[in-house]
Amino acid sequence: MAADRRPVGLDPVNQEHFIRVLVWFVGAAPLWLIGAAVDGGARLTWWAAAILVELAGTWAAHPLPGRRLDSREVAFAGGHLLERGRLFMIIAFGETIMTTGTALTTAPYAPMTLLTSSVALIGTVALFWLFFSRSEHVVHHYEQTEDPIRAGRSGVISLMASVAGIIAAAAGDERVIAHPVEHAGITTNLLLFGGPALYIGAQTWHGATLFDALSPARLVTLSALVVGCAVTTAAPAYLSAIVAATIVVALAVFEDRHQPGRARAKPLLPR
Repeated sequence: MAADRRPVGLDPVNQEHFIRVLVWFVGAAPLWLIGAAVDGGARLTWWAAAILVELAGTWAAHPLPGRRLDSREVAFAGGHLLERGRLFMIIAFGETIMTTGTALTTAPYAPMTLLTSSVALIGTVALFWLFFSRSEHVVHHYEQTEDPIRAGRSGVISLMASVAGIIAAAAGDERVIAHPVEHAGITTNLLLFGGPALYIGAQTWHGATLFDALSPARLVTLSALVVGCAVTTAAPAYLSAIVAATIVVALAVFEDRHQPGRARAKPLLPR
């Protein structure tokens, strides 16, 4: 019988990729170990430094001096990663609605409570719609691109920022439901307007890395959120929430009525 000569182990491209990841993890390991050996705030400082090193490596694709890796040569299921990201976003939105519901149950039974909770729910639905209404364009790109790793990496960064924006918006809604007629203040406004701005900005950036198109409507929305945050700081919290939700809903309605054609994929250069 002829000997089975099927290759065993990793191919050279994947081997290079895992070596780069391992080097970065080894570089962060001393920070983790030092943090484990100390107590109190020093431990958090060392561990925060380790996290920053690992995040920097991930965001920069684990570069090494004198060694190059063309990510287009690495087999990667970009569509699978995108699907997992969409499921994670659904969970995040579910937690946001639960936060609103919890705040509603602890607030006094009054018309203002109904108003603020309704505004929070409408804003959450609008954010949900902005993420999922045009996701088929992104799905198609992930399926057709020659460099799914590069597309997936920007998608993961966008996902993390989007989730942070959702959390911030939910925290702002919770504060408004609890204290609707008090002055919004800087903190509440940063949550109410900054959360959606981070959410929309992250997705706009992700789209710009994939396609040769940048949505003017989203840029206008980001500007409106900045202006709204500045001018409603001294206003009642419920009014700030209404303004923030109105801006987000306006963008969702505009994009629903102006569905573009399929955007042209942006060429991705090798590392």
